Amino acid sequence: MRTSAARRGGDFRPQPIEQRASALSARGRHALDIPAARAITRGASARGATARAPTRPEHARARGVTVIVQLSDTHLLAGGAPAYGRVDTLSALRRAARHIADLDARLGGIDAVVVSGDLADKGEPEAYALFREAMAEVSAPLFAIPGNHDARAPFRDAFGGPDGETLDFAADVGALTLIGLDTSAPGFSHGVVSAAQCAWLDSALAARPERPAILFLHHPPFETGIGHMDAINLRAADALAETVARHETIRLVACGHVHRTLATVWAGRPAMIAPAPCHAVRLDTRAEAPAAFDLDPGAVLVHRWTGAGLSSQTSFIDAGSGPYPFVDA
Repeated sequence: MRTSAARRGGDFRPQPIEQRASALSARGRHALDIPAARAITRGASARGATARAPTRPEHARARGVTVIVQLSDTHLLAGGAPAYGRVDTLSALRRAARHIADLDARLGGIDAVVVSGDLADKGEPEAYALFREAMAEVSAPLFAIPGNHDARAPFRDAFGGPDGETLDFAADVGALTLIGLDTSAPGFSHGVVSAAQCAWLDSALAARPERPAILFLHHPPFETGIGHMDAINLRAADALAETVARHETIRLVACGHVHRTLATVWAGRPAMIAPAPCHAVRLDTRAEAPAAFDLDPGAVLVHRWTGAGLSSQTSFIDAGSGPYPFVDA
């Protein structure tokens, strides 16, 4: 087993590397000083990667509590250009980063941030550099999987990973195992998962029979009712469903792609879609509904594990004001 160093405010801790991962290493304001994914990517050779994220002793929190923030669909463009000529995705991501940093303080520490795809809108190298810059103030370890708007080669160049196969990862973070499957199909908008990925997932979960896990995908493997999105969701997902159903340790299947919060049950497991920090796919289930988006308030998901189980909730970035005390004026 190889090891690699992960930086945390000057603290370099050895990280086990068994296989391959796509993880970002953003450590405070020095995020651009080190290659992303060094902690669990460099020198890895086989499908997927397994690593243990560094503990965060600087945060006082009840033992056994693990907090994961899910960020999704940031859709950055080179030069900070607006997506679809209208959406300032770079400003939205910067607000999201500030919000996550605030959550880090309010929640007693965030153990990791997982980005569930579509970091860039057109897969441009400069867009990935902008992503790293915008997220520099987030001190928690970051992991990412590509979406259909990403391009594997520049994604890999920016965040690490060998040439060739999909950018899957598995990481033990606090009391949880986080697993990400790369569902992108280069040249297509829909998603796919191969038999080899299902076999790797099966092995990764079997190796951790007692650890609760969250499985991250970009493309949802279930219908949302929004026709133009369902047409480009995950296809041929039966083998993945069988794999997920075999492992009761999977406590959540967490997806992106649709830019709006949705909760359901899939393969006998709770499943959710994360909102985006920028724009939302319009909720319109009519057969003739056009592909359209709304400029809804941005948000992230917060997944919190305790010994009693996993809870997930939406945390809005832009909406509202407060806090205000619960007292009569």
